[in-house]
Amino acid sequence: MDRAIANNASLEASNATLAVAREQVLAVRGRGRVQADANARVEHEQVNLSGFEFEGSNREFDLYSIGGGVSYDLDLFGGQRRRVEQASARAESQLRQTEAAHLAIAGQVVNQVLLIAAIRARIATAQALLAEDQRNIDLTRKRQQAGEGTLVEVLNAESQFQNDRGEIPQLGQQLAEARHLFATLTGVAPSRLEVTDFDLSGLALPPQVPVTIPSALVRKRPDILQAEADFHAATAAIGVATAQLYPNVTLGATLTQGAPHLDDVFGSASREIDLFAGLTAPLLRGGTLKAQRRAAVEQARAASATHLQTVLDAFRQMATCSRRSTAISVRW
Repeated sequence: MDRAIANNASLEASNATLAVAREQVLAVRGRGRVQADANARVEHEQVNLSGFEFEGSNREFDLYSIGGGVSYDLDLFGGQRRRVEQASARAESQLRQTEAAHLAIAGQVVNQVLLIAAIRARIATAQALLAEDQRNIDLTRKRQQAGEGTLVEVLNAESQFQNDRGEIPQLGQQLAEARHLFATLTGVAPSRLEVTDFDLSGLALPPQVPVTIPSALVRKRPDILQAEADFHAATAAIGVATAQLYPNVTLGATLTQGAPHLDDVFGSASREIDLFAGLTAPLLRGGTLKAQRRAAVEQARAASATHLQTVLDAFRQMATCSRRSTAISVRW
């Protein structure tokens, strides 16, 4: 299982997807902080003086400028905060998917180990039975030669031998398929798989098989935690859609140094400072924003229903496992 956790390609992809989700949280959170940019520009211009009713020929000159600006979104209605909350919930959902993938791979590895051991035990039993069939053939032939048996008895023994021998190739094919899947789970090619001499005698049930399973374990299942995270992300999306219905206020400032000569760019005479506050409010969007909010509400309802169904399925599975555990303990 350690090798599968370390080398399985599906788990590696799941881990990478989780890393992407976590980086997206940082990216969304960064948009809510102060934003700063720098810029530099070189221009060659020609001014048409006659177009401004000035006399003289058109002038050509170079213009050098360098500057920067900062801006900050006040987020008065919480849209950015809900985006961060939504991204965090999605990352949580991906984390639970990754945990479920790890559990699934570990469970498949255990199943393949048990299957390989069981098939090898069946092959050993079939080979032992085949040896008994061969001894039976020898005995019936000796009895026939001694005049105590018939040819029919010999033919029946040989027929039983052939029937039992035909099962071994099928078991060998099943064993090869089980080993191939086991190799895939552990992240190696089937040709590079090491010896898998798993034996049922080396495996045992736990010392105590629980006859009941506490319902508190349901809360820790990755599928339920993922459903909760998806529902959280859906409710955060409602907040994002709601904030888009209201105005957005941005504060900012820019500083620009510009001059026709490069040596004069940093002079105080060529400095321009701009302080601003901007407000953007939706007026006519054709009902798009309201429709998006209604869609977000319905998406949250769907996520809530999915969460409820996931919980019910989990309780059903746990109840089934409890009944099976009781049956195992009784047989044991």
